[in-house]
Amino acid sequence: MNNNELMSKLFGFSAPTYFRWKKENRPIIKLLEESFTKNELETFLETKEIPYKIKFANEFFSKLNEEFISYIMNNQGIKALLTAIQNESNINEDNLNELVIKQYDNKLISNTDLSDFIKSPLSKDLLLYILDNKKEDWKPFFTSLEEENKCLVDYFKILQLSIEKNIYDLVFSNEHHKIYFRALPKVPNIIINKPKFGKKRSNQTLIEGYQEILTNVKQSIIDGTYHNLQVYDYFEEYHLDIEPSFFQGKPKTIKLIHQFDEDSFSLYEYEASQNNLDGK
Repeated sequence: MNNNELMSKLFGFSAPTYFRWKKENRPIIKLLEESFTKNELETFLETKEIPYKIKFANEFFSKLNEEFISYIMNNQGIKALLTAIQNESNINEDNLNELVIKQYDNKLISNTDLSDFIKSPLSKDLLLYILDNKKEDWKPFFTSLEEENKCLVDYFKILQLSIEKNIYDLVFSNEHHKIYFRALPKVPNIIINKPKFGKKRSNQTLIEGYQEILTNVKQSIIDGTYHNLQVYDYFEEYHLDIEPSFFQGKPKTIKLIHQFDEDSFSLYEYEASQNNLDGK
């Protein structure tokens, strides 16, 4: 089967139409010619099965994408990694650790951030995936997200902004620093994982509520008004509603938390001391 016959069978039109599309530089023609061999397309016509290399590529990409999402959501090492990526232009697998240490030497990350990064090393494949995404301004990662977890686009942009403005710990908190509240609440599992057994209305309400918080946090960082953001319990898991933390009947804010953090005195410790005084 020659190429003209192959394309005619694939599209269900005559050879002259194929020639016209090719002359017009139609994107679908370029995609087929650059992505598949003639043999692969002939096999597809016979078996209707997706070529193995496409299935393999999809599975491999999905695996790396899920690993990256997990790394973003669950690993404090992301602060050290993104700080290095944002400040260095020639990162590769050979110099990554050296450049992360450079961020520590420049006081852009703490010893805790460095330790968290070292404790959870990236696989070579995941690192290459991340660096390739960076070159493309993260478009492959963003476009791969399904509608249910589009919130992760804003979450990631807040990550970038908080590192750029050097306020990561104020926005995301850090249990090692005894700051047990965060301006951006933990991402509800329903956003990361696909819903199980329905509950569509409750899920949608939770997603919309979280998206509103993301929008507010992102804009506050851009505007420089982030100190007034309400904060949320660091360890809280959200299922139906996302509620901020309260102190003496009022929502806690970054400004209040930061005040106690500057004195190396966490708000939990402060509340405990106040309760002890009240007990006396």
